[in-house]
Amino acid sequence: MQNFLIVAPDPKAYRETDELLRGRNVIARVSPHLIEGRFTAEDIARLPAGVEAFSGPIPAKLLQELPPSARLAAKALVRARGREEPAEEGLPWDAPGFEPPG
Repeated sequence: MQNFLIVAPDPKAYRETDELLRGRNVIARVSPHLIEGRFTAEDIARLPAGVEAFSGPIPAKLLQELPPSARLAAKALVRARGREEPAEEGLPWDAPGFEPPG
């Protein structure tokens, strides 16, 4: 399973997607455009036509098509994932080239 932000183009697609994902690992719903959660590849493959899922940043063009409140929520949900880990994350302190934080 992986975190995805699902973007529905309209309320009808949002409702269909929300129904499809009932009982799944939904973290947040921002009706009528966004659903954040941890989903399998099979869940994503079954999304209705026109609905897109992103495990990383949402393309700027798509963000611009969202209403301002959904755009703000989408940016916040992606940032909240904390996807960007330092390159040295998980390395021992004495690893060659490791620079301690601070």
